[in-house]
Amino acid sequence: VVAYSRLSFGFISRTKPINRDPPTIDLIVLPIPDNYQDHWLPSEFVQLNEEWQKDPKRIVLGQPITRTITLTAAGLVEEQLPEIAGMYPPDFKTYPDQAITATVDKGSVLFAQKVQSEAIIPNRVGTFVLGEVVVPWFNVVTKQTEYAKLPARSIEVLPPSNETVSNIEPICTNVI
Repeated sequence: VVAYSRLSFGFISRTKPINRDPPTIDLIVLPIPDNYQDHWLPSEFVQLNEEWQKDPKRIVLGQPITRTITLTAAGLVEEQLPEIAGMYPPDFKTYPDQAITATVDKGSVLFAQKVQSEAIIPNRVGTFVLGEVVVPWFNVVTKQTEYAKLPARSIEVLPPSNETVSNIEPICTNVI
């Protein structure tokens, strides 16, 4: 603490160390339930959301589309959040971006968030099912395992139209 005296000059003040004992706080730390096998995510609220760059029901062959999945959890910090990723058929190439994470203090509750974007490029025409995205979590209020989910979705990959093909610049190669 700053000790004000006649010897203090301007911004230079003497300090005096003090020791204080805070009041005792009793905490009960419960163990992870024996039957819980997933990434430990204890919270009272967990939610998954997704956004698509354009309509995901009709994708054109070879053209990338960006999918962004957001995981939000109450009472946690960003370091506690698990990895999240979509489930794609083998006929899709995926290029994930670096996840963006944040922890925000909203009054008396922390909210952690992870935002994962990935470019998806189909390499075959047809109808495909993108798998369900599931994040298991332990509800600290109900003491039960719950699941934040994005449902599986069916998408159609269309062949490129003449307009799409005409906008692609040809690659020149020299054949000898």
